Amino acid sequence: MNAVIRKLRRLLFRREEGQSLVEFAFVFPVLLIFFSGIADTGWVIYNYISLADMTDTAVHANIKSDQGDAERFISLYIEKSFPEFDGSAMQLSANTRVSWYDYYDYVWKSNKRKHWKVPMYYKVLKTTLDITYQVDYLTPMGKLIFGDTDNCMILNSHSSAIKVLENDGYKP
Repeated sequence: MNAVIRKLRRLLFRREEGQSLVEFAFVFPVLLIFFSGIADTGWVIYNYISLADMTDTAVHANIKSDQGDAERFISLYIEKSFPEFDGSAMQLSANTRVSWYDYYDYVWKSNKRKHWKVPMYYKVLKTTLDITYQVDYLTPMGKLIFGDTDNCMILNSHSSAIKVLENDGYKP
């Protein structure tokens, strides 16, 4: 009877030495896809945040310079200040314009003891910047995750800044 039990035990309880290797072989491709998706998502988010920061910094740097060469100044500023961005994958469109804003303000005249409605204006320089940047994915999984046909994603960023050139406010 002992021999039958030993034989039965050997048939029912086999060694499990290779079980973890087989389980790892089944789980590893899923983990690889999962982690490459996390890496690509993080890469795109990082590039989007950096692009938005670069756009905002460049348009505010231009507001302190001459208004005539906005696009040339901004492209040179981006090239020197942000070398991690590839200039060939970037398209920028800068626009500057001078505008007048008329408004009325109520001013207190102490000698007349009443409020007067006084016309005033601002003369402002508004600079807008639109940047389109092409980001390549880190892994081939980015194409599947984001549903693109090519191996890159197009990111857009927009920013504007206003500088007051003249202010014709009331001077008592």
